[in-house]
Amino acid sequence: LSEGGLSARFINSEELGESFGSPFLAAYPYADELTFNGTTVSGLIIDATPALDSKGSNIAIAYQSEGNTLSFKNITSMIRFSVDMDGVTEVEISSNNGSPIAGTIEVDWNNGVPSIKNISNGSESISVTGNFVKGTIYYVNVIPTTIETGVTIRLNGIIAKSKKTSVTLGRSKMMVSEDLALEESGWDITGNFTDYGST
Repeated sequence: LSEGGLSARFINSEELGESFGSPFLAAYPYADELTFNGTTVSGLIIDATPALDSKGSNIAIAYQSEGNTLSFKNITSMIRFSVDMDGVTEVEISSNNGSPIAGTIEVDWNNGVPSIKNISNGSESISVTGNFVKGTIYYVNVIPTTIETGVTIRLNGIIAKSKKTSVTLGRSKMMVSEDLALEESGWDITGNFTDYGST
């Protein structure tokens, strides 16, 4: 897939033979450690990968049962943020009640509404590192969940924002928390991030 592309072309290998027209499951982005079983994909890792400063960083699966069309559906929730100070090299996002927002997940297609069946090696926090540029927008995938006691965001290990009330990180939803500095600032829960792909 090229950056910013609106379409992709898939070419089958000789090993697929006549079975190419049979039902199959696809995952984006692909990784060798993924395993597929019917309508379930296992081994998708939501962890401390670098935050991306571009769109197209969502994680999605598609299932084809008839025809030649793949319809990708988002799996994760996303947190969009920017920093409003220089010298930030680590951003940590944590659930306040220990709910896992990172880990290795097993996902079922679930008739086009992907659902997480299992989480292994779950973690209550995601820590992303890098030289964060002031004003640049970054995106981080997290496991969808409802956190009754809210979430906390730290910059370089120091609390920048802590929300104590319930937060729902919905599948294919985005939480926006911009202009982070070492003080409280406003945030919001937005709607579907359809500009990232099919919901």
